[in-house]
Amino acid sequence: MPATPAPLPLGTETGSSASQKKRGETQYILRARLRRTMVGKREAKCGVVTRRKGEDVHLHVESDANGAKVTWDGVQLCGHVWSCPVCATRIRAQRRDEVVQSLLAQRGTWRMLTLTVRHNVAHDAKPLVDGVYNAIKAWRKNGTVARWWRENVKASVRVVEITWGTRTGWHPHVHLMVCGPSEITKTEAKKLSDAWRSAVVAELGDEHEPWQQPAGEAYDPTLDVGCKWGEKPLDTSDEHDVANRAARYVAKCGVEIVQEKKTGRELGRMTVWELAANATMRPDLWLEYCAATKGHRMLEENRGAKEARRKYAEEFLGVPEDVPAPKSVTRIAVSADELAAIRQLEVQFPRTLPDLHRCLIGSSDPKEAYSRWILEAFAKLARLGTLYPHAEPESRAPG
Repeated sequence: MPATPAPLPLGTETGSSASQKKRGETQYILRARLRRTMVGKREAKCGVVTRRKGEDVHLHVESDANGAKVTWDGVQLCGHVWSCPVCATRIRAQRRDEVVQSLLAQRGTWRMLTLTVRHNVAHDAKPLVDGVYNAIKAWRKNGTVARWWRENVKASVRVVEITWGTRTGWHPHVHLMVCGPSEITKTEAKKLSDAWRSAVVAELGDEHEPWQQPAGEAYDPTLDVGCKWGEKPLDTSDEHDVANRAARYVAKCGVEIVQEKKTGRELGRMTVWELAANATMRPDLWLEYCAATKGHRMLEENRGAKEARRKYAEEFLGVPEDVPAPKSVTRIAVSADELAAIRQLEVQFPRTLPDLHRCLIGSSDPKEAYSRWILEAFAKLARLGTLYPHAEPESRAPG
């Protein structure tokens, strides 16, 4: 058996490397850096506190033909899809897969409709976001919209996305994926646009009324900034590469797992996770964003989309009985003092958890590697003078 590689250095904050840029590591690092600026106690404790007092915590190192991964069992997760990078990655990936299944299940022509409002740097996030959500409800209840929806829409998915720009301030906008008629007339699009404009004015005031084309110009729904229809629909009745096409279509709606950057944006515009990465320099923006999104749903599907996905799952996604088990699973017990040490170390070195995970994955004997890693963690904290008063390294038998 090959020798176990030495644990990776604790708390290294060296330059970028290919492994450091992996998305999974990025989210753990970002969560660690955000702990001091997180609004809720549950978010601040995410991943480093036991679910219940006295509950056992374990690390699971799973490996199969596709590679290896590390998961935690027994720790509290906040489950916040707006503001926790780790939970958002997990939840958004799951919701993205569900939406793709809805698109595949409800065959037909899917179109993307984007709803926006006028805004500038002087507008605060919370009243603007609240107003957009209220305007969505008012728009859907409008008689013209409700009638058109009832007669034409088979299924729909709604996603709310929020960005921030140095020149335009907060930019909450709504992406609607609609499965409906193969063609939408300009008259229909204009009626829906006028209804959206009226709902925005009623909820937010005249200053937020979306820009509209000059009266003398012929109406073009692809140029309507406030209620803009995408130029390229997705036809899921066409079987050719339909799964990949559906996944790409969903990614356009912001349902993609945590993104560092988004192409095609104006200069100075930042995604929520870019705001999070800069929270130490601009904590006011991050706290304002967290307060504005609290209590709101990021993604919603209507009854048609949910029912189509349920039937699709029953017909095509039945769990086979011969699902192969993971090649190997190593279960490592983590004591309360060890968890406290990891938590303290992460405060000073945000790369702590990614380094631990890579140490375990890269070892032929994860238990022995963890024993060496945690002993070095205690030694590191002792040298820094921040060792938890009751935390002492326990003797661990290798393997």
